[in-house]
Amino acid sequence: VDLVSSEGGPTFEFNQITEEYKTAKPTGKPGGSHLASIRRPYLDHIAFEVDDINKEFENMKSKGVKFIVDEPDFNPTTGRKLADAFDNEGHAWIQLQEQKVKTQNKNLCTSLIQRRAMALGKINHFHFYVEDLEETLKFFTEKLGFEFVRRGHGGKSVDLVSSEGGPTFEFNQITEEYKTAKPTGKPGEFHLASIRRPYLDHIAFEVDDMDKTSKEMKSKGVKFLVEPTYNKVTKRKLADVYDNDGHAWLQLQEVKPK
Repeated sequence: VDLVSSEGGPTFEFNQITEEYKTAKPTGKPGGSHLASIRRPYLDHIAFEVDDINKEFENMKSKGVKFIVDEPDFNPTTGRKLADAFDNEGHAWIQLQEQKVKTQNKNLCTSLIQRRAMALGKINHFHFYVEDLEETLKFFTEKLGFEFVRRGHGGKSVDLVSSEGGPTFEFNQITEEYKTAKPTGKPGEFHLASIRRPYLDHIAFEVDDMDKTSKEMKSKGVKFLVEPTYNKVTKRKLADVYDNDGHAWLQLQEVKPK
């Protein structure tokens, strides 16, 4: 099923996983890669903006959503209140971030809050942990054309954004201490070894000219899992690309300008 946030933005595609899929070997065709045989990164979280986090927190709890924390907590690093929620499979990757509506029109402000109180807002960022932060920074800016936004967490993370805009990609340097540390119960302080995270299969990026883009990326040393191939299901040319850590989660989709 394909879903989208009430505020728009990228599509979330959810697929039913099967035992056959887990153990099958890659076919060499886009969409034919498999969990057991292809390295995928752990997705730490995707952050969604909400106008009133306390109200949204209670609203979601009333619907049976479970949270890691007892209540939203102010995070001094982000300067916002945060709360991390479990999905239906027990993975904690849904983060709420309080983002106050900025408008001089009080009636519009009230309308926005009422409309968004029952749903998550736009995607704020994707959060990944990587083995080598500096190599990741070079890979995404020099080879994929991402733009640098800022460093954070005392230089242990970088925020990047696609050249076409959209949500921020936050990459954090993973450490042995982080892998084994126990959660503190505060947003942003959960740990890989103790909290279940989902595998991210891929994020698809649109390109105008697949052949030109793939040729340029190869000239910069980018390796492809799957060469550009026409996919009958999507009716587009697709290609799957490795990141600098050897994870194959970057997908190119050819979308001709209208």
